[in-house]
Amino acid sequence: MRIDGYAVDLASLSCPLPSKAIAACAEEAAKQNLERQEVFMIPPIEKTITVPCSPEQAFDIFLTGMGSWWPLDKFTYSAMKGAPAKDVRIDPRPGGGITEIGADGAETSWGHVVDYAPHSHMELRFHIPAPGHEDGGQSLLRIAFAPVDGGTRVDLRQSDFEAIGEMGEPSSKGYSQGWVAIFEGAYANACAAAAK
Repeated sequence: MRIDGYAVDLASLSCPLPSKAIAACAEEAAKQNLERQEVFMIPPIEKTITVPCSPEQAFDIFLTGMGSWWPLDKFTYSAMKGAPAKDVRIDPRPGGGITEIGADGAETSWGHVVDYAPHSHMELRFHIPAPGHEDGGQSLLRIAFAPVDGGTRVDLRQSDFEAIGEMGEPSSKGYSQGWVAIFEGAYANACAAAAK
């Protein structure tokens, strides 16, 4: 028997029929099913840096200047295939694409803009696909910008790796290492150069 999408073996339930309502049996079946399932959550990646430029500059460098600071020879779909990408572009509007322009001119989607408030925060569905895994899901990347003495605090939080599927855990490990070079290195250096 199926109740609310669950396969229910009425003989194995601990609630006797007909003295309890079918709903109570469905609840017991759901509980037993959940006890058998392992819930696997991949922890988010969280990074914070302070850059010596204004929130406006820090935001614009990340959103509209990504191709000028992103390590195109290391952290791109094209680089994974053996050649540096030409550019990375973000269409700065909700629903706007994040697109890599490959060495051969081919475009590869990295995701899209979910939400943003200029000079405050941006939220992206984001994932650089590995060759052979182009149709996977995308993590949620949130970057927030706040003024502090001497510049801007930039908080990066990447979560929802489960949406990537079987590549979620390896992707999380790769991004955790990659953001050191990309966010803490290349992006921070671009912000420092803009402040001069």
